[in-house]
This record gives sequence, C-alpha cells and structure tokens, in this order.
Amino acid sequence: MSLYLFAGQAGDVTNQSAFVALIEKVAPYFLYYLAAPPIVKTSFEQLSEALSTHVLGIVSILDAL
Repeated sequence: MSLYLFAGQAGDVTNQSAFVALIEKVAPYFLYYLAAPPIVKTSFEQLSEALSTHVLGIVSILDAL
C-alpha cells in the first residue's frame, strides 16, 4: 500500500478513483511523487507487491492529470 497525505487528505494512491477525485478537487499546480518503501529489505522480499504498488501509483497520477 502506498499512502499519501495531500491537501489534508490521507489515502492510498492505488485507490485510483479516490485519488483522481482528490486531484480534480484540489487542482494542484505541481505534483511530486516521492514514493519509497519505508524498509528497503521488505521491498526486496515482497518485490511483486512493491512493484505493483509503485506502478499503480504512477498510473493513478497520470490518469488524474
């Protein structure tokens, strides 16, 4: 799961519909995606989950723009 805190709203960036709705509501001028696993070792042990979360997060951002 990749969490965000944006404009006072918290959520999961892989929840595409909620993320797109938030971006449309706030209409930011800049958006930085600084996702990183909190523990690198865990991301290597759960590689498919880490990659899936990262890719889905990027897709959510691109769809929102």
